[in-house]
Amino acid sequence: MKEGAYFKSWRAAPYLAAAALSFMLLPGPANAGSCDIGSTCFFELTSSNVTELNGNVDIRVTINNTGGSTVLSLQYISSGLTNTALGLDKFGYNNATLVSSISGNVSDWTPFNTAGATYDGFGTFLSLQNSGPAETGGISGALNFTLNGLVTSFPENSNGAEFVTHIRYSGSCSGFISDGTASGLSSDSNCIGGGGPPGNPVPEPASLLLLGSGLLGLLGWARRKQHLA
Repeated sequence: MKEGAYFKSWRAAPYLAAAALSFMLLPGPANAGSCDIGSTCFFELTSSNVTELNGNVDIRVTINNTGGSTVLSLQYISSGLTNTALGLDKFGYNNATLVSSISGNVSDWTPFNTAGATYDGFGTFLSLQNSGPAETGGISGALNFTLNGLVTSFPENSNGAEFVTHIRYSGSCSGFISDGTASGLSSDSNCIGGGGPPGNPVPEPASLLLLGSGLLGLLGWARRKQHLA
């Protein structure tokens, strides 16, 4: 290889390094239930124990560790059913830290902690919350569960789940939704499909910035290579 070629390769190195670093830093889907102090983390619940709901519903859990206590927010995002979503009336998470208060889009929730119980098909969770039968929260706005302190870890249980909730629809359709895998599926003819699985979540601004930086790095390297050719 000629000396000039070596020189060109070294000149291109910073562009390639910037692009590689940007792609390496792109966040993947959250798993293993970890969220550092000072951070906000997101988990999408899309698995169900009901065939018609499995992969056809998206419910988001947000872990907010930016304050003095962890706040878990539970929010319905979308569904491929023609049934109308009515409310989220149960919530389980795999950590023994109890809930001190519930706020947000609440109609019939009160702090009710049950330790070491099982939710249908998704294994045992260290803490469970149950609302009254008239709960309509979590659909038009988030349900916010403030814990007794800061929590950075929500480990997967034996079904690979950190979180689980129960959703009710019109027409007597209902089921559990989690980020784990149900032990078995059952069909509910009351749940009527209407358009397939929910769409992919919108990328976070930070992810878009990192992706853009990587693309700019590659573009700069390509232009530099063309100029020196």
